[in-house]
Amino acid sequence: MLRDRYAPQDLFALVPEAALAFDPVLARLDVLLDDDDLYQRVRADLATRYPRTAPRGRPSTPVEVILRLLLVRRLYGWSYAEVERFVSDSLVLRQFCRVYLRPVPDGTTLIRWAALVGPDTVAALNDRVVALAQQARVTRGRRLRIDAHRERFGHPPDLVAGDRGLYSPENETRAQERGVRRVALPKAGLASPTRQRHERERWFRRGFRFRAGLEGRIHVLRRDDGLDRCRDHGADGFGRWVGWGIVAHNLTQIAREQAATTGRTARPTRRAA
Repeated sequence: MLRDRYAPQDLFALVPEAALAFDPVLARLDVLLDDDDLYQRVRADLATRYPRTAPRGRPSTPVEVILRLLLVRRLYGWSYAEVERFVSDSLVLRQFCRVYLRPVPDGTTLIRWAALVGPDTVAALNDRVVALAQQARVTRGRRLRIDAHRERFGHPPDLVAGDRGLYSPENETRAQERGVRRVALPKAGLASPTRQRHERERWFRRGFRFRAGLEGRIHVLRRDDGLDRCRDHGADGFGRWVGWGIVAHNLTQIAREQAATTGRTARPTRRAA
C-alpha cells in the first residue's frame, strides 16, 4: 500500500538543549517541497511499482520521504548507501526528509523507488519548479531551444545564439528557414568589414553575452550538481540523472534567493536552468 507520509513530529523539540534548526536555505527548501504538484507527480510514478501498489499490500515508505531523500541525494552528491547512512545519523536531515524516528530506507530500496520516477516526470518536476520560481519572482524562466520554444509558444524564438564552433552559412540559413529572425553565431577566423559591422550590432552582442552566461551555468551544473558524470545507467537513467541535478540546482537557487531576501521584496535576479 502506497503511504503518503508519516504523522508529523518535531525532532528538534525532543532535544531542546541541542538548539537544532534548519539553516536558512534548508528551511526554504523544506517549504518548497510541500508543493502538492511536485508530490502528486512523484506519487503517480511510484504507484506503478506493482499493479495494485496504491491500495494494497504492506505500507510502503511514504512518498513524501522518498521525494525528499532523492533530492537530498543530489543536493549533497551522495550515493544511495550514503543517503541511508548520513540521514540516519542526522536529526536535522531526519526532520527535513520527514522520516522522523522511523528507519531510513536502505540504499537498495531507494534505488528501486528511484527507478520508477521516469525522466519525463523529472522534466515535469523542473517545469513546476520554474513555475514556482516565477511565482516567487526569482526568475524569468526562459526556454532556449528552438523546438522547446515552438512547442510552448507556437512559434520559433526571435533570436538564437551559439559559439564560434557552430558558425557556418549553412547553420545560419537553417535557423532562418525554421523562422528565426536573428541568429547570433560569431564567424570563426577573419571576418569581412560587413561581417564585423553585423556582429557589432546591439542585438548580436546581447545574444552573444546571453550565450556566454549559459556556458557559465553549464559549468556550475557540472561542478556543483554532478552533471560531469552520470552514475545511473541506460537512457532513462541518464535522463533521471540530468533531470534531478537540474531540479536540485533550481530549488537551491530559489531557496537561496528567498533566504537572502527575507524581509524585503524579491525581484528577478537569476535564471533557472
